Amino acid sequence: MSQQNHEVASPDGQIRATVIGGTLKGLTLAPGAYRGYGDAELGNQLVQVARLVWVARERSRKQAMRAVVGDPRAEVAERTPKSSAERRLRERRDSERVEVSSRHMKIGIIGGTKWAIHIEPGTVKKLSEEAFLTELVQLVKQAMGAWRSTMSRLRRECFGPSEILRTLKFSR
Repeated sequence: MSQQNHEVASPDGQIRATVIGGTLKGLTLAPGAYRGYGDAELGNQLVQVARLVWVARERSRKQAMRAVVGDPRAEVAERTPKSSAERRLRERRDSERVEVSSRHMKIGIIGGTKWAIHIEPGTVKKLSEEAFLTELVQLVKQAMGAWRSTMSRLRRECFGPSEILRTLKFSR
């Protein structure tokens, strides 16, 4: 099965992200765009890009599911929780929050889908575009790692190790 590629752009069209196989692979700004932003506006545009990346990842996941069932037009619905543990996990996931910060910015994620990006005042004037993007990419990686760790902890707390093994055994 081939990987799905998606390009997403910020609402103002100045920031582009490439999603390959459901994973963010690139983030670029149009020439001169970085210096044209204020710190708050850049943060707002990046939040919109994060939302669009999530939509692209979901689209990629659903296309993969359609390929598995062999029907490119098949309806792929969100899986309904079948046990109290699954319902508890979903409820806890939706209210869980992770936050990471660096010297010039802070990223918060709530429920895996709601992002907040705060860029410290003066950052755009202080940092070069290259330094900003390097710091941003590192912070996004940190945020995603923190989110994955949080989800692993929630799965252990909601299912317990024996329940996870039992689920794997019966799903084969």
